[in-house]
Amino acid sequence: MYDGMVTLGVMSPDRADNALYARTTAAKNPEAVQVDDQFLPWVPRGTFWVSFNGNTSQFSPAEKIEKARAYADSKIEAERRATEKYERNVYWSKVRADVLKRDRFTCRICGLSGDSSLHVHHIMKQKEGGTDHKDNLITVCPKCHKAADTKLYNPDWA
Repeated sequence: MYDGMVTLGVMSPDRADNALYARTTAAKNPEAVQVDDQFLPWVPRGTFWVSFNGNTSQFSPAEKIEKARAYADSKIEAERRATEKYERNVYWSKVRADVLKRDRFTCRICGLSGDSSLHVHHIMKQKEGGTDHKDNLITVCPKCHKAADTKLYNPDWA
């Protein structure tokens, strides 16, 4: 019956040497042993680690487990950010469509209408505490958007 442990006789000489070293070291110094996520024992040998199967690694099992955990956490965080961005885009698309419809697809500054590149402008900028509430939004054409960013449609609320 195969128990997952490779016998020394079927290994290459280098690998057999590493396996023998790992098993001998573990027998003499059990505190040196670290077990990986597949329950394979490893011991340090100079600047690298060796397993009971003769495998080598520059990282300890604890370091590999931590790296795997950090990678999984980063994937979860990336997915959370992507979901957040998607939800924000869906929300903003609805708000934008509502404001364009309210303003009859017409620039509130110059009166240009029906242009497919109309913008929706925050009267009070979000970084200054403005919200996406429709009372804080107006429709502007690309040419007038710069004017809307000045005092014309961005008054000094102080």
